[in-house]
Amino acid sequence: MPTQTINLNNTTPVAPAGAQNIEWQADPASLDPTVARNVSAYFSAFTGDTGAGGKMGFVPAPAAGDAAAGKVLKADGTWYVPPAAGMANPMTTRGDLIVGGAAGAPTRLAAGTAGMVLQTNGPSAAPGWVSPSGGSGGSVGNSLTNLEINGAPIGLNGVGVISIPEGTPPSSSPGGCVQIYVRNAVGANIVPRMVGYAEPSGVVSASSEYRNEPNVIAAYRAFDNQAPSEGWLTAQIPTGWLQYQFANVVTLLGYAITPWSVDTFPYRSPTAWTFLGSDDGTTWVTLDTQSVTPASWVISTPRTFLLSSPASYQYFRLNITANDGDGYAGVRLLQLLATRAGLFVLLENGVEAQLA
Repeated sequence: MPTQTINLNNTTPVAPAGAQNIEWQADPASLDPTVARNVSAYFSAFTGDTGAGGKMGFVPAPAAGDAAAGKVLKADGTWYVPPAAGMANPMTTRGDLIVGGAAGAPTRLAAGTAGMVLQTNGPSAAPGWVSPSGGSGGSVGNSLTNLEINGAPIGLNGVGVISIPEGTPPSSSPGGCVQIYVRNAVGANIVPRMVGYAEPSGVVSASSEYRNEPNVIAAYRAFDNQAPSEGWLTAQIPTGWLQYQFANVVTLLGYAITPWSVDTFPYRSPTAWTFLGSDDGTTWVTLDTQSVTPASWVISTPRTFLLSSPASYQYFRLNITANDGDGYAGVRLLQLLATRAGLFVLLENGVEAQLA
Protein backbone atom coordinates (compact mmCIF):
# COMPACT_ATOMS: atom_id res chain seq x y z
CA MET A 1 0.00 0.00 0.00
CA PRO A 2 1.51 3.28 -1.00
CA THR A 3 2.25 5.85 1.70
CA GLN A 4 1.80 9.66 1.71
CA THR A 5 3.84 12.11 3.67
CA ILE A 6 1.87 14.71 5.73
CA ASN A 7 3.69 17.88 6.72
CA LEU A 8 2.53 19.41 9.98
CA ASN A 9 2.96 23.21 10.18
CA ASN A 10 1.13 26.17 11.57
CA THR A 11 0.92 28.30 8.46
CA THR A 12 -0.21 26.19 5.54
CA PRO A 13 -2.98 25.86 4.77
CA VAL A 14 -4.16 29.11 6.32
CA ALA A 15 -6.92 28.77 8.90
CA PRO A 16 -10.36 30.05 7.82
CA ALA A 17 -11.34 33.59 8.74
CA GLY A 18 -12.02 33.88 12.45
CA ALA A 19 -10.01 30.72 13.19
CA GLN A 20 -6.35 30.20 14.06
CA ASN A 21 -3.83 27.56 13.01
CA ILE A 22 -2.58 25.41 15.85
CA GLU A 23 1.09 25.13 16.75
CA TRP A 24 2.91 21.80 16.29
CA GLN A 25 5.95 20.49 18.03
CA ALA A 26 7.86 17.20 17.85
CA ASP A 27 10.59 15.36 19.75
CA PRO A 28 14.03 15.79 18.33
CA ALA A 29 14.66 13.42 15.43
CA SER A 30 16.34 10.15 16.49
CA LEU A 31 19.18 8.56 14.56
CA ASP A 32 17.42 5.27 14.90
CA PRO A 33 14.59 5.19 12.36
CA THR A 34 12.86 2.50 14.31
CA VAL A 35 12.33 4.74 17.32
CA ALA A 36 8.90 6.39 17.38
CA ARG A 37 8.81 10.21 17.38
CA ASN A 38 6.21 12.15 19.39
CA VAL A 39 4.27 15.03 17.83
CA SER A 40 1.87 17.36 19.75
CA ALA A 41 -0.29 20.36 18.94
CA TYR A 42 -1.19 23.41 21.06
CA PHE A 43 -2.95 26.74 20.76
CA SER A 44 -0.98 30.01 21.25
CA ALA A 45 -1.65 32.22 24.23
CA PHE A 46 -3.78 35.33 23.83
CA THR A 47 -1.70 38.44 23.24
CA GLY A 48 -3.24 41.72 24.34
CA ASP A 49 -3.10 44.98 22.44
CA THR A 50 -0.28 47.31 23.38
CA GLY A 51 -0.76 49.70 20.53
CA ALA A 52 -0.08 47.59 17.44
CA GLY A 53 -2.86 45.05 17.84
CA GLY A 54 -3.00 41.72 19.64
CA LYS A 55 -3.17 38.04 18.75
CA MET A 56 -5.96 35.56 19.34
CA GLY A 57 -5.38 32.54 21.48
CA PHE A 58 -6.19 31.05 24.82
CA VAL A 59 -7.15 33.83 27.24
CA PRO A 60 -5.26 34.02 30.55
CA ALA A 61 -6.94 32.10 33.32
CA PRO A 62 -8.61 34.22 35.99
CA ALA A 63 -7.18 34.01 39.47
CA ALA A 64 -9.12 32.78 42.45
CA GLY A 65 -11.69 35.37 43.53
CA ASP A 66 -11.70 37.29 40.26
CA ALA A 67 -15.29 36.28 39.55
CA ALA A 68 -16.48 37.40 42.99
CA ALA A 69 -14.66 40.69 42.48
CA GLY A 70 -16.50 41.23 39.23
CA LYS A 71 -13.35 41.37 37.13
CA VAL A 72 -13.40 41.35 33.34
CA LEU A 73 -10.73 40.82 30.68
CA LYS A 74 -9.30 44.02 29.24
CA ALA A 75 -8.08 44.35 25.69
CA ASP A 76 -4.51 44.42 26.99
CA GLY A 77 -4.95 40.86 28.31
CA THR A 78 -5.38 41.61 32.01
CA TRP A 79 -8.26 41.02 34.39
CA TYR A 80 -9.60 44.15 36.20
CA VAL A 81 -12.64 45.49 38.07
CA PRO A 82 -14.54 47.92 35.85
CA PRO A 83 -15.59 51.25 37.42
CA ALA A 84 -19.15 51.52 38.67
CA ALA A 85 -21.60 53.31 36.42
CA GLY A 86 -21.81 57.05 37.31
CA MET A 87 -20.03 58.80 40.21
CA ALA A 88 -19.08 56.88 43.31
CA ASN A 89 -20.98 58.04 46.39
CA PRO A 90 -18.57 59.07 49.18
CA MET A 91 -21.27 60.05 51.67
CA THR A 92 -21.80 57.99 54.78
CA THR A 93 -24.06 60.03 57.07
CA ARG A 94 -27.32 61.92 56.67
CA GLY A 95 -26.53 65.57 56.11
CA ASP A 96 -23.20 64.94 54.36
CA LEU A 97 -22.36 66.92 51.23
CA ILE A 98 -20.26 66.01 48.20
CA VAL A 99 -17.59 68.58 47.36
CA GLY A 100 -14.75 68.68 44.91
CA GLY A 101 -11.56 67.29 46.44
CA ALA A 102 -8.07 67.00 45.01
CA ALA A 103 -8.13 67.12 41.21
CA GLY A 104 -11.91 67.49 41.43
CA ALA A 105 -12.52 64.03 42.85
CA PRO A 106 -15.87 63.72 44.66
CA THR A 107 -15.15 64.04 48.38
CA ARG A 108 -17.35 63.78 51.48
CA LEU A 109 -17.91 66.91 53.58
CA ALA A 110 -19.33 65.73 56.89
CA ALA A 111 -22.55 67.36 58.10
CA GLY A 112 -21.95 70.55 60.07
CA THR A 113 -23.29 71.57 63.46
CA ALA A 114 -26.79 73.08 63.51
CA GLY A 115 -26.74 76.81 62.77
CA MET A 116 -23.43 76.75 60.91
CA VAL A 117 -23.12 78.02 57.34
CA LEU A 118 -21.10 76.74 54.39
CA GLN A 119 -18.08 78.88 53.52
CA THR A 120 -16.15 78.65 50.27
CA ASN A 121 -12.37 78.82 50.65
CA GLY A 122 -11.47 79.41 47.01
CA PRO A 123 -10.08 76.93 44.47
CA SER A 124 -7.06 75.97 46.59
CA ALA A 125 -9.01 74.50 49.52
CA ALA A 126 -12.23 72.62 50.09
CA PRO A 127 -15.25 74.48 51.52
CA GLY A 128 -16.09 74.05 55.19
CA TRP A 129 -18.65 74.76 57.88
CA VAL A 130 -18.25 77.96 59.94
CA SER A 131 -20.28 79.91 62.46
CA PRO A 132 -22.11 82.86 60.83
CA SER A 133 -20.38 86.20 61.29
CA GLY A 134 -21.87 89.67 61.79
CA GLY A 135 -24.07 90.61 64.72
CA SER A 136 -24.31 87.98 67.41
CA GLY A 137 -25.18 85.08 65.16
CA GLY A 138 -28.50 83.95 63.84
CA SER A 139 -30.52 81.15 62.38
CA VAL A 140 -32.51 80.87 59.20
CA GLY A 141 -35.80 79.03 59.14
CA ASN A 142 -39.21 79.87 60.50
CA SER A 143 -37.75 82.56 62.78
CA LEU A 144 -35.02 85.16 62.96
CA THR A 145 -33.09 85.53 66.18
CA ASN A 146 -30.17 87.58 67.44
CA LEU A 147 -29.95 89.74 64.32
CA GLU A 148 -28.81 93.34 64.45
CA ILE A 149 -28.96 96.52 62.36
CA ASN A 150 -26.46 99.22 63.30
CA GLY A 151 -25.93 97.45 66.60
CA ALA A 152 -29.63 97.44 67.56
CA PRO A 153 -31.53 94.14 67.69
CA ILE A 154 -34.32 93.29 65.30
CA GLY A 155 -36.72 90.39 65.60
CA LEU A 156 -40.09 89.07 64.64
CA ASN A 157 -42.87 91.22 66.02
CA GLY A 158 -45.90 89.10 65.34
CA VAL A 159 -46.26 86.53 62.57
CA GLY A 160 -44.04 87.31 59.60
CA VAL A 161 -43.40 90.93 60.67
CA ILE A 162 -39.87 92.20 61.20
CA SER A 163 -39.43 95.17 63.50
CA ILE A 164 -36.59 97.53 62.53
CA PRO A 165 -35.32 99.94 65.19
CA GLU A 166 -34.64 103.59 64.47
CA GLY A 167 -31.10 104.22 63.29
CA THR A 168 -28.83 106.86 61.81
CA PRO A 169 -29.93 107.62 58.23
CA PRO A 170 -27.27 106.81 55.61
CA SER A 171 -25.79 109.62 53.54
CA SER A 172 -25.41 107.59 50.35
CA SER A 173 -26.11 104.17 48.85
CA PRO A 174 -23.55 101.98 47.05
CA GLY A 175 -23.90 101.58 43.31
CA GLY A 176 -26.73 99.30 42.32
CA CYS A 177 -28.19 99.29 45.83
CA VAL A 178 -30.88 100.98 47.88
CA GLN A 179 -30.97 101.23 51.67
CA ILE A 180 -34.10 100.91 53.78
CA TYR A 181 -34.06 102.35 57.27
CA VAL A 182 -36.18 103.88 60.01
CA ARG A 183 -35.84 107.44 61.24
CA ASN A 184 -37.98 110.14 62.80
CA ALA A 185 -40.90 111.22 60.64
CA VAL A 186 -43.64 113.79 61.10
CA GLY A 187 -46.55 112.35 62.99
CA ALA A 188 -50.06 113.56 63.69
CA ASN A 189 -51.23 116.71 65.45
CA ILE A 190 -51.16 115.94 69.18
CA VAL A 191 -53.23 118.91 70.37
CA PRO A 192 -56.78 117.79 71.18
CA ARG A 193 -59.74 119.58 69.68
CA MET A 194 -59.98 122.58 72.00
CA VAL A 195 -63.41 123.87 72.94
CA GLY A 196 -62.11 126.40 75.47
CA TYR A 197 -58.85 127.87 76.72
CA ALA A 198 -58.21 124.78 78.89
CA GLU A 199 -60.73 122.24 77.63
CA PRO A 200 -60.31 119.34 77.23
CA SER A 201 -56.61 119.53 78.23
CA GLY A 202 -53.65 121.83 78.01
CA VAL A 203 -53.80 125.64 78.14
CA VAL A 204 -54.14 128.06 75.19
CA SER A 205 -53.01 131.68 75.46
CA ALA A 206 -52.14 134.59 73.14
CA SER A 207 -50.56 138.03 73.22
CA SER A 208 -53.95 139.47 72.27
CA GLU A 209 -57.19 138.48 70.52
CA TYR A 210 -59.85 140.30 68.58
CA ARG A 211 -62.83 141.29 70.71
CA ASN A 212 -65.84 143.20 69.52
CA GLU A 213 -68.47 141.94 71.92
CA PRO A 214 -70.21 139.66 71.47
CA ASN A 215 -67.86 138.70 68.62
CA VAL A 216 -64.59 137.27 70.00
CA ILE A 217 -62.07 135.54 67.77
CA ALA A 218 -60.51 133.62 70.63
CA ALA A 219 -57.07 132.08 70.66
CA TYR A 220 -58.30 128.53 71.39
CA ARG A 221 -60.24 128.52 68.12
CA ALA A 222 -56.91 128.12 66.31
CA PHE A 223 -56.77 124.67 67.95
CA ASP A 224 -60.36 123.52 67.38
CA ASN A 225 -59.49 121.62 64.18
CA GLN A 226 -62.74 122.77 62.59
CA ALA A 227 -62.52 124.08 59.03
CA PRO A 228 -65.64 126.32 59.18
CA SER A 229 -64.38 128.42 62.11
CA GLU A 230 -62.25 131.54 61.68
CA GLY A 231 -59.30 130.79 63.95
CA TRP A 232 -57.30 133.34 65.97
CA LEU A 233 -56.90 137.07 65.21
CA THR A 234 -54.91 139.70 67.09
CA ALA A 235 -56.46 142.81 68.60
CA GLN A 236 -55.80 145.20 65.71
CA ILE A 237 -52.03 144.73 65.69
CA PRO A 238 -50.00 143.13 62.88
CA THR A 239 -47.83 141.08 65.24
CA GLY A 240 -48.41 138.77 68.19
CA TRP A 241 -47.95 135.31 69.59
CA LEU A 242 -50.12 132.19 70.00
CA GLN A 243 -49.18 129.56 72.59
CA TYR A 244 -50.13 126.06 73.73
CA GLN A 245 -49.05 124.50 77.02
CA PHE A 246 -49.10 120.70 77.33
CA ALA A 247 -49.70 118.93 80.62
CA ASN A 248 -46.28 117.27 80.27
CA VAL A 249 -43.18 117.54 78.14
CA VAL A 250 -43.77 116.33 74.58
CA THR A 251 -41.50 115.94 71.56
CA LEU A 252 -42.32 117.70 68.30
CA LEU A 253 -40.75 117.31 64.88
CA GLY A 254 -42.69 120.12 63.23
CA TYR A 255 -45.83 122.23 63.08
CA ALA A 256 -48.43 123.18 60.49
CA ILE A 257 -50.10 126.54 59.84
CA THR A 258 -53.36 127.03 57.97
CA PRO A 259 -53.51 130.71 56.91
CA TRP A 260 -56.24 133.18 57.85
CA SER A 261 -58.84 132.12 55.28
CA VAL A 262 -61.89 134.34 55.85
CA ASP A 263 -61.77 138.02 54.83
CA THR A 264 -58.74 139.90 53.51
CA PHE A 265 -56.93 136.66 52.60
CA PRO A 266 -53.95 136.43 52.55
CA TYR A 267 -53.01 139.82 54.04
CA ARG A 268 -53.58 138.87 57.67
CA SER A 269 -51.58 135.64 57.33
CA PRO A 270 -48.01 135.73 58.68
CA THR A 271 -45.07 136.37 56.41
CA ALA A 272 -42.37 136.22 59.11
CA TRP A 273 -42.32 134.40 62.44
CA THR A 274 -40.39 132.28 64.90
CA PHE A 275 -41.46 129.04 66.54
CA LEU A 276 -40.25 128.61 70.10
CA GLY A 277 -40.18 126.07 72.93
CA SER A 278 -39.97 126.49 76.70
CA ASP A 279 -39.79 124.39 79.84
CA ASP A 280 -41.43 127.00 82.08
CA GLY A 281 -43.21 129.51 79.84
CA THR A 282 -40.63 132.19 80.70
CA THR A 283 -37.35 131.20 79.09
CA TRP A 284 -37.74 130.47 75.40
CA VAL A 285 -35.61 128.67 72.81
CA THR A 286 -36.01 129.45 69.11
CA LEU A 287 -36.69 126.21 67.27
CA ASP A 288 -37.49 127.56 63.80
CA THR A 289 -37.46 130.87 61.91
CA GLN A 290 -39.44 131.43 58.72
CA SER A 291 -40.02 134.14 56.13
CA VAL A 292 -42.50 133.48 53.30
CA THR A 293 -44.27 135.42 50.58
CA PRO A 294 -48.03 136.03 50.80
CA ALA A 295 -48.45 134.20 47.48
CA SER A 296 -47.11 131.01 49.05
CA TRP A 297 -50.29 130.65 51.13
CA VAL A 298 -53.28 128.77 49.71
CA ILE A 299 -56.64 129.49 51.29
CA SER A 300 -57.71 126.85 53.85
CA THR A 301 -54.60 124.78 53.05
CA PRO A 302 -52.07 123.94 55.79
CA ARG A 303 -48.31 124.17 55.30
CA THR A 304 -45.97 121.98 57.31
CA PHE A 305 -42.66 123.26 58.69
CA LEU A 306 -40.12 120.76 60.02
CA LEU A 307 -37.75 121.49 62.88
CA SER A 308 -34.05 120.84 62.35
CA SER A 309 -34.22 118.19 65.06
CA PRO A 310 -36.87 116.84 67.44
CA ALA A 311 -37.65 119.30 70.24
CA SER A 312 -38.95 118.30 73.69
CA TYR A 313 -40.73 121.02 75.70
CA GLN A 314 -43.95 121.64 77.59
CA TYR A 315 -44.69 125.06 76.05
CA PHE A 316 -44.70 125.94 72.33
CA ARG A 317 -45.28 129.38 70.84
CA LEU A 318 -45.82 130.81 67.36
CA ASN A 319 -44.49 134.41 67.38
CA ILE A 320 -45.64 136.38 64.30
CA THR A 321 -43.32 139.30 63.51
CA ALA A 322 -44.84 140.45 60.19
CA ASN A 323 -47.78 139.99 57.84
CA ASP A 324 -48.64 141.40 54.41
CA GLY A 325 -49.46 144.87 55.70
CA ASP A 326 -52.91 144.36 57.26
CA GLY A 327 -53.67 145.84 60.70
CA TYR A 328 -54.47 142.40 62.13
CA ALA A 329 -52.49 139.15 62.20
CA GLY A 330 -53.97 135.71 62.52
CA VAL A 331 -54.01 132.06 61.52
CA ARG A 332 -56.82 129.69 60.78
CA LEU A 333 -55.20 126.65 62.50
CA LEU A 334 -51.97 125.84 64.33
CA GLN A 335 -51.15 122.14 64.60
CA LEU A 336 -48.27 120.73 66.64
CA LEU A 337 -46.85 117.60 65.04
CA ALA A 338 -45.25 114.82 67.05
CA THR A 339 -42.49 112.48 65.96
CA ARG A 340 -43.08 108.95 64.84
CA ALA A 341 -41.00 106.17 63.32
CA GLY A 342 -41.02 106.44 59.54
CA LEU A 343 -39.78 103.91 56.98
CA PHE A 344 -37.54 105.45 54.31
CA VAL A 345 -35.53 104.29 51.33
CA LEU A 346 -32.38 105.98 50.05
CA LEU A 347 -31.91 105.46 46.33
CA GLU A 348 -28.59 105.09 44.57
CA ASN A 349 -28.73 108.70 43.37
CA GLY A 350 -29.05 109.96 46.95
CA VAL A 351 -32.77 110.73 46.74
CA GLU A 352 -34.73 109.81 49.88
CA ALA A 353 -38.31 108.62 49.67
CA GLN A 354 -40.67 107.86 52.53
CA LEU A 355 -42.34 104.46 52.34
CA ALA A 356 -44.50 104.67 55.45
